[in-house]
Amino acid sequence: MCAACYLAWMYPKTQSEVVKLIYNLKTVRNVNQMPVINARQELLKVGYLKPVDGYKLRGQKFTSTAKPYIEYLQKEMKEKRSRIKMRKKDKKAIEIIYNSEWFRELFQDRYLRDPRTGDEIIEVWRVYRTEKGRLVVDDVLYLIATILNNISTVASVIWSHLKDELRQEFTLPSVDDLVKAGDFDAMISEYHGDIDEAMLSVFYRRLHNCGKLIGKIVAENIGVGIMLIPQKIAWILMRAGRPQHTAQGWGPVALTSPECDKPREERRVYLNELGEFYEVDEDDEDEIFEDEGFF
Repeated sequence: MCAACYLAWMYPKTQSEVVKLIYNLKTVRNVNQMPVINARQELLKVGYLKPVDGYKLRGQKFTSTAKPYIEYLQKEMKEKRSRIKMRKKDKKAIEIIYNSEWFRELFQDRYLRDPRTGDEIIEVWRVYRTEKGRLVVDDVLYLIATILNNISTVASVIWSHLKDELRQEFTLPSVDDLVKAGDFDAMISEYHGDIDEAMLSVFYRRLHNCGKLIGKIVAENIGVGIMLIPQKIAWILMRAGRPQHTAQGWGPVALTSPECDKPREERRVYLNELGEFYEVDEDDEDEIFEDEGFF
């Protein structure tokens, strides 16, 4: 129950709203709320949940914190013996992105209720509902790590495409820039006019169409924010969750191929002809990190 509650509270809600979402109800009347109450208390106790704008007598909203994700990320990097060092300011930058409205919008109720996104929710997010309608999450931190891994991998693919194929130079904000700003949403607003959003929309559509290299939910929501993740932070976020080797390999092909804009059946023929999945050796990635001075 704690995992489902943590996911539900990724977008600010009252306790009643969480009960409705988890049990797929329209009203909380005659519902045993104790499992959610106990989960809320436990999450608050360990710092994985916090009240929004202080405590209130009525209509109190809560939101999940970045603490468990950062702990999970550190554990994954240690187990994989990653040579990237995650310093205090890197954790702060990750927390700023994690707490942004830009990222939290991916966890709106409509994506956990809407049957049209059901396949993606079940297959990619590992979220499903029981026969009685209760929301179940297999591994909420792996889920979130995989989403951030996917976003960061796609960002890396697009950065490389702009630089190597289109010869476009774009200066990414540094970790220090983000920490100093302290607000990822404000940074997006500041840089919004400097980024070709229509071009990015084409990229996202192609990446989704060609082998679902980017999920539908992510493709519909990430906008220009993906271009403002500091490069070191992107590399760190790629060290946890499900590896996006397919996106790294097919991504450049998808971005340059007009075939990915064609109707579904024609795309399928093209993908079958292409017929090869690429993988990235982690040792090769470490060479990239070393060149960038990330160790």
